[in-house]
This record gives sequence, structure tokens and C-alpha cells, in this order.
Amino acid sequence: MPDSPGEKRNGMISGRQQVHIVAACFGGWTMDAFDFFITAFALSGIAHDFSTDLTTMTWAMSLPLATRIFGALSVGWLADNFGRKRVLAGNMIAFVLCEAGVCLAPSLSVFLLFRALFGLVMGGEWGVCTSYAMESIPPGKRGLVSGLLQSGYPAGYLLAAVLYGLIYETAGWRGMYLVSMGVALCVVILRITLPVYQTASRKDRTGTISFRQNMTGQWTLLGFAVLFMSAGATFSHATQDLYPTMLRTERGLTVHAVALVAVAYNIAAVAGCLCGGALSQRYGRRRAIVFAACAIFAVLPFWAMAADLPATMLSAVAMQFLVMCVYGVMPAYLNELAPAAIRSTFSGFVYQIGFLLTSANATVQAWLATHEGWSYSTVLAVTVGISLAIFISLMARGGETVRTAERSTI
Repeated sequence: MPDSPGEKRNGMISGRQQVHIVAACFGGWTMDAFDFFITAFALSGIAHDFSTDLTTMTWAMSLPLATRIFGALSVGWLADNFGRKRVLAGNMIAFVLCEAGVCLAPSLSVFLLFRALFGLVMGGEWGVCTSYAMESIPPGKRGLVSGLLQSGYPAGYLLAAVLYGLIYETAGWRGMYLVSMGVALCVVILRITLPVYQTASRKDRTGTISFRQNMTGQWTLLGFAVLFMSAGATFSHATQDLYPTMLRTERGLTVHAVALVAVAYNIAAVAGCLCGGALSQRYGRRRAIVFAACAIFAVLPFWAMAADLPATMLSAVAMQFLVMCVYGVMPAYLNELAPAAIRSTFSGFVYQIGFLLTSANATVQAWLATHEGWSYSTVLAVTVGISLAIFISLMARGGETVRTAERSTI
């Protein structure tokens, strides 16, 4: 029988157990980002060791993005049918095995195979982690925990940057993956020792759960969620993926200066996640998302036109704080939108397909900048502006998911 919690806990989960669950879920999402950005930082070194070029090596970034939608569906289905705890533990064990395969990869083809397998693991993490955490805590804490969980992504990015600076020159990229594997083992232990319990709503369930059957009559909801996540993924990645390239090529910043800016805006991103999640608990999910998204418009011109280092630093910090204010609400919002029986599958699928549908944006933006004479700042600003307008128009028509009785003061 499944071991995951449902809507009614009846006092079965203590505060200490709630902290344990949130920590185990936060650790997994942090490790996913940590691994992903280790690859980004070490890309040129990996290409050199395998005697290939950077264009070929970018498959190490593209393959996980392409395969994680399959991870969201398969791992989410397993969690909805057989329980969150055991699937989360198994998923992190698979993470460790992928890291081991990468560390020992004798050739580029083997390396890319394990990167594709990593995408399945990464895709499965978000939906199961967020659903398990949201189901395990009182409704009044969901906003804050939502922001905390989502902050794992910029936290992982920040840790990867720090590790790169500390050990890359001595241990190389294999050493970085080895550290990642060791930290992931700690998360495995956290997950194996998670509490096991079962609610009345699940005790009498027989058979497997069908995503299609549970979506009957709710396909409009699925379409809405996919559209707003696609628009959200577009504007968020437009502020992140090619931004360091713009700083180096157009603003002439040194490597040290770019790294300094990246550390600053990732710290701001963590703060933004926590702030957005907390505000959503008091003022409502939709209102918090729309307010933060509208504020991005006010920052956008300064972010795109900043010339010197202080202006660049300030605008980047403000931009990532606001972007992650939006994303800090997403774990709670998507899980509260989802049909209860397929919460892991629904939220994971929506989150990952949004990114899949926008995965070619960076390639298009780079092509416009290198072949059509557009500046990077113009390309990124236009992309952010258009996708943000679509996102706000969709969210303004969306429904609220947090009830008045569940709102808390902050």
C-alpha cells in the first residue's frame, strides 16, 4: 500500500517529521540543480578531455532537458501509485548511480548516456518532492515551504559555482561529480529514514491510478497550466541562460566580475523564493505571482541597459529576486491546482513540459545575436517582455488556490 500522505493527516505527522520531510525534499531539488550547473561550469574541460568541440558537448546540457519530461511522468506515476517515500529514496539512489557512471565514463558516448539518464532522475524530483512536502505540512505553512523548496534551485547553482572555484583546477570535472555523489548519498540516508504513514483516504484504494481518467473533464486546467508554465519558463530562462554571455561579450566584464554578479543574484534568488512563498500565504497565490511578475516590467529596462558594474549588479539582483518570487509560489500553486490522486504526476508533468516547450529559446536567442545583428541585451529584453506579458495575462485569468481560512500573517 502507498505510504504517502493524503489531504487529512489527523495529527499523524509531528513538527519534527515535517522538518525531516521538507529537508529531504529540499536536498533532492538542490542536488539536481547542483549537478546540472556543475556540467555547465565544466563544459569546456569535459570537451577537452573527450577531444570534442563545445557545440557537440552542449548535448550534455540538452539531453537532460529533453528526457526529464519522461522522468516526470514515470516517477510521478510510481509515486502516486506506490508512495512518495520509497520512490523518492529510489530516485536519489538512481541519482548516485548516474553520478558514478559520469565519473567513470571512458568515452563521450557513455558520458552522454548517463547525462540522458540523469534527466529522468531530475524530471522525477520536482513533482514528487513538492507533492510530498505540500501534503505533509499544515495548509497555513504551504506558502513558506513552497518558497523554501523552490530556493533549492538557486542554492544548487550557488553551490556549484563555489565548488567550481574551490576544486576544479585540482580535481577536475570528475572530482566535482564525485563530490556531488557523496552529498547525494547523504540525501539518500535522509530519505530512507523518512516517516512512513498512511491515511484513511488511501487505505481502501485498489488498482493503479490512471492519469487520463483523473484528468477527465479537467483538460482545460491542464492546458492552462502548461501554457502559463511555458511562458514562465521562457521569461525566467531568458534572464539566466545567456545573461553571463551578455556580460562578457557586450559589457566587457571580467570572469571574476561575472562570477561576483552570479553569486550576488543567486543569493537574491534564494531570498526571492522565500519571500514569494511567504507573501502568497498571506495575500493569495495568484495575487503574489501577478504582483511579482508586474514588478519585473519595472526592472526590465534598467536590467537590459545597465552599463557599469554597480548598475549591472543592482539590476541583476533585483531581477532574480523578482523572478524567483514568482517561482517560489509554484510548488504550492501547482500542487493545489492538481487533482489529488495524481498530484505528483500532474505537477511534475506541467512543470517539466513547460521547460521542454521552451528549451530551444537559448539557441534562437544566440542565433539572432550572432547572425542577425541583434544585441544580446535586446534579444533577452524582447524575449522577457513578450513572454512576461503572456504569463501575466494567463495568470490574471487563473483561479486562486489558497482559501481565506488557510492564510496566515507574516
